[in-house]
Amino acid sequence: MADTRLEERFAAFEAQVTGTFRPAPITGMTTRVRRRRRLRRGLLTGFLAALVATPAGGYAVAGYHDDARPGPTPTPTMTGPPRFDPVDRQIAVPGVTWRDAHVRLALTDAAHGWAFFERCEDENESTTCTYALGVTADAGATWNATALGTRADGRPVNIYPLDGRTLAVHVITKGFLLTTDGGATFTEYPESEPPVQAQRVNAGGDFALLCPGATGFQDGASSVECARPQVYKIGAGAVTPQPTLRGDLAELWQGGDGKLWLTSWDGDVTRVAISYDSARTWQEVGPVPAAEAKLTLSPTGNEVWAVTDEPAGLWRLDGSRFVAQKGLPTEVFQHNVLAIGDGILLIKDGNDDTLTGGFWQDGRYQELAGLRTVGMSVLPDGTIVVVERGLTTVVGTGEGVHRTWTRFSS
Repeated sequence: MADTRLEERFAAFEAQVTGTFRPAPITGMTTRVRRRRRLRRGLLTGFLAALVATPAGGYAVAGYHDDARPGPTPTPTMTGPPRFDPVDRQIAVPGVTWRDAHVRLALTDAAHGWAFFERCEDENESTTCTYALGVTADAGATWNATALGTRADGRPVNIYPLDGRTLAVHVITKGFLLTTDGGATFTEYPESEPPVQAQRVNAGGDFALLCPGATGFQDGASSVECARPQVYKIGAGAVTPQPTLRGDLAELWQGGDGKLWLTSWDGDVTRVAISYDSARTWQEVGPVPAAEAKLTLSPTGNEVWAVTDEPAGLWRLDGSRFVAQKGLPTEVFQHNVLAIGDGILLIKDGNDDTLTGGFWQDGRYQELAGLRTVGMSVLPDGTIVVVERGLTTVVGTGEGVHRTWTRFSS
């Protein structure tokens, strides 16, 4: 009998393998060193992050100049309420006819993406899963099947899309499968040696903040901890010299312009350093006058914001100072605030019963009427990806707050 309680089953699975679902790699996504800190997110956080699996902004580096300096840019005023009126589009992959499958839509830009189908059946108190994978290059108008077949061996998986031709599949406890030709062929890697492409997606760029000996794919039961993590260049090892930012190194981002941002938690402040030369030197800015602040970068990397929760706080980097902002919703968590450019923030708001979404600009928040979201991300080209309560995926293309919305379902 087909499993019709997919959301509950995945929630239970996520609870068993906490940490194997990596955070959604979005523009400016962080590489977070695991710490034993209190859990502030719902049970489905990791699972839903995997649903919105998207590439990091570290790959949109064309036009990067070492003399670029962060600072505010002129921003248009939000005029009129933003509309949320998605048009439905079916994900139809040749040869995949499952009507009861769960689908993870993993986009790399507005045109390119992957659809990972998972169908599970319960037999004799055990669960058996089969998988299929499709790829699109025309915004989901058409899909092509891939050669994934049964190679995932029915085990739980995670997907790491780099671009429209490159994707890694992490078969939990077994290893990795990598395609670089749009799914025509796959190469196997042992779990202890994740392919460089998967590492870059997982890290959010060409650099990662890791403890020595860690790959970045360890789960909560096999994490690698250390007194002070190090900055690594993917595929090359720890950089020399290491940054000397005071406090506990917390997170590392690579912006769409190639600049690196490093934060540390130092008592009641969050320290921030920037590197314009691929981690060879660092310059401190700020600090943010709050403990454990999290950065969010616009897709181009020219806007940098800091966010805290409990209580909610918001700052925007202006030159070398973080300037406090107003109007952030009171029930928002810092990981649910995403910069999309033009001085606009995409926000998931509310509690578990009323998860809504909307836009913030110039101290004013406007809700997207009709949206009930459990996860959001922003792609390097500015495309917005939203996972709704029913686990369908909605994609918003265009600029600013006025978007063309498309709802994808199987």
